[in-house]
Amino acid sequence: MAKENELGKPRRSQVIHNFGPGSIVDFGSGANTGAAISVVVGGLEEWDRNARPAGLLHAQVISEPRLQKQLGVSGFRLPPVNPENENEAYKNWLIGVRFPRWLQCPVCNKLKKVEHWERRQVGDPARYCTACTNREGRDVCVGPVRFIVACPNGHLDEFPWNSWVRHKPDCVGRDFKKPSPLKLIQTDKAGLAGLVLVCTKCDASKAMEGIFGKDVLRKQLGYECKRKNPWLGTEDESCDATPRVLQRGASNVYFAATASALDIPPWADNMMQKLGVYWQDLVDC
Repeated sequence: MAKENELGKPRRSQVIHNFGPGSIVDFGSGANTGAAISVVVGGLEEWDRNARPAGLLHAQVISEPRLQKQLGVSGFRLPPVNPENENEAYKNWLIGVRFPRWLQCPVCNKLKKVEHWERRQVGDPARYCTACTNREGRDVCVGPVRFIVACPNGHLDEFPWNSWVRHKPDCVGRDFKKPSPLKLIQTDKAGLAGLVLVCTKCDASKAMEGIFGKDVLRKQLGYECKRKNPWLGTEDESCDATPRVLQRGASNVYFAATASALDIPPWADNMMQKLGVYWQDLVDC
């Protein structure tokens, strides 16, 4: 949610729970197009970069000694918010990274990565299908695909569309760096058996039936966890967990880790009130 692509204003309580770092959130494009923009919320490192000063030097810090001791931390920082004064030279932004990057046209059903769809102007995160826009006489926005890949260790990755369809050996669609010739079409069959991935170049096709199986990616495609952390931009050193296909908006994609501690303020202790956040450091000396 960079400054030029402002998408929405989530509440702080949402950031702590269902919109926390690593969660997938849908927003509107903000361009009156009705386009859905799916992002994964950035990690705490982005708070330091975009809501300075960094760490516990920030003004919006909370101290809770019992919970700090339980978690082994020195304090807690509130999620960044924009200042009420819009003329501030530096705004606090909660950063999100577009995910998934594969987008589908709702009219022609083509599947391509975000960089291969039309972008109208800087500041508009929406992407458009040029062919369908010209044919329909209206803006046709593309939206995020339904399926993603995740593993029990928390890694997120794109669904391997080109590998799933199994292009023929001489198909130009095998060059994954070029715009994808794929379509995801719904046939007259019910459920995932009727949802078919098709290559428009070599006519290879495969139904999406069975993609939610526990080990289907590894058994059918030899697919291993890619160790991707889109909200951090890093990869872990190793991961032997079994990746699985999930619905992008499913409730089992993200679970907030919750820790709590009983807060009993010592209101009668005048000394501790004055020492405030330094009390625990003195106790530990």
